[in-house]
Amino acid sequence: MRPLLSRSRAPRTRPAGFLREYNLHLIISGKGYVMAGGERQELPAGSGFLYGPGESQDYGSDPNDPWNVRWVHFTGNWIEPLLGGKGLGEVWLFTLAQQRSRVEQALENLTRLSAAFESANEPAISAALYEALAALLHDAGRQRRLKGSGTREKMFEAADYIRRGCSGKLNLTSIADKAGYSPHILPVFFEMPLESHRRIT
Repeated sequence: MRPLLSRSRAPRTRPAGFLREYNLHLIISGKGYVMAGGERQELPAGSGFLYGPGESQDYGSDPNDPWNVRWVHFTGNWIEPLLGGKGLGEVWLFTLAQQRSRVEQALENLTRLSAAFESANEPAISAALYEALAALLHDAGRQRRLKGSGTREKMFEAADYIRRGCSGKLNLTSIADKAGYSPHILPVFFEMPLESHRRIT
């Protein structure tokens, strides 16, 4: 894992099939852009984008107001059901409001936990990523006046529970109870193989 807070970046273009992981960017300050549907979409602070695995990508920082951006490449068996297809087929653009600080803090935690990766940190890393994604989806869904799926809300609560108790003793049964799932089903949502090439920044 290679933590990095990117303050300025040259335009990035990737052909389809090049990156096999999800690619999430959140702009902390400054501005950036994404090419979507053949048009340049300007992105201010508090907004961001998500590309799914294998998608062609075209984005970059505004040269006149370079972005300060937090990004992460990730994968996992529970990701696609959680995201509900977002980022697949086309880039997903979002703007955060009420949950912005929560998403930023979760991504900061990812960076901190990944700075000196230890296998003992895997549950906390998974929980931090889950918290960031759940908060992002919760906020974006609220802005569009969409009802939550139920699953996302339960996982959001479970991520909170794991984050609060990750320094103590947690067990699968108590986490499953919090999420409202059986101990046999819950790992499907939280299973996230961590590979050395995966970057959290």
